[in-house]
Amino acid sequence: MSHKIVEDRVVDGSAADSIEVTQKSLEGLEEGLNLNLRQQILRRADKVLHLGQRSIYAADLKKRMDKGERLFLLDIRLTENFLACHIPGSLNVEFYDALEPHNVSILPTDGTPIIIICYTGHTASQLDSLLNLVGYNSWTLRFGMMGWNAITRTSVWSARDSQEVFGGGFPIREDSSECRSNRDEQLMRNY
Repeated sequence: MSHKIVEDRVVDGSAADSIEVTQKSLEGLEEGLNLNLRQQILRRADKVLHLGQRSIYAADLKKRMDKGERLFLLDIRLTENFLACHIPGSLNVEFYDALEPHNVSILPTDGTPIIIICYTGHTASQLDSLLNLVGYNSWTLRFGMMGWNAITRTSVWSARDSQEVFGGGFPIREDSSECRSNRDEQLMRNY
């Protein structure tokens, strides 16, 4: 089986050559991933791309929390920043550890919205896309903790230019011992 992918850009003033992709060159892509699973992931990826990033503003999250809606708040910032302040009820799992099996095992699989919290919303959106690809009901807290806190000084475009970002001014929790025990309790429930 052979497919031709034609590159239609002009490089250095001349048309680029077409690239031939053979079945042998595609074999490396399938290693460890069966065809059915790969097709499911691609269908979900197509859906994510067409529907766009799912995000929630801090004010809307606060309303849902105040109504007592069941939400799973996942804070992926560094632990020391989480311990300094965080949204009440959130669980801390650092971004680079978020997809470790023991951390994925604590995520709800019953459709409960997973609200991913980071500093600005950027890193959360990366994890949000990955979780949506594998079927979780995840959302990004738009503007992250910047949008939750009362006011944040942040750099815009360069380190010398900054502006004030006005957030919701919603409550944060600063009790580090409770933070650790909540995470430990969540992890123990799943073992």
